[in-house]
Amino acid sequence: MVPAAAPTELIEALHRLQRRDGWLSPSARLDLLRQLALPPSLVQGVATFYHLFELQPPPKHRIGVCLGTACWLRGGASRC
Repeated sequence: MVPAAAPTELIEALHRLQRRDGWLSPSARLDLLRQLALPPSLVQGVATFYHLFELQPPPKHRIGVCLGTACWLRGGASRC
């Protein structure tokens, strides 16, 4: 049996997977947990804990609104 991967290996593997596919599909997460010999709960827990991991396919277009101080100082709040 393959020894279980360290938590840092899991995070790096999830990042590589997301860079490759654009998101973390259920089948890709299943393949990853098998490769790293980790329990499904750990992979799911890490993937859902960090907000940078996408668990759904990315939309065709994504709109972002700046709510930071720099945008506010430039009048961003008054243009909403």
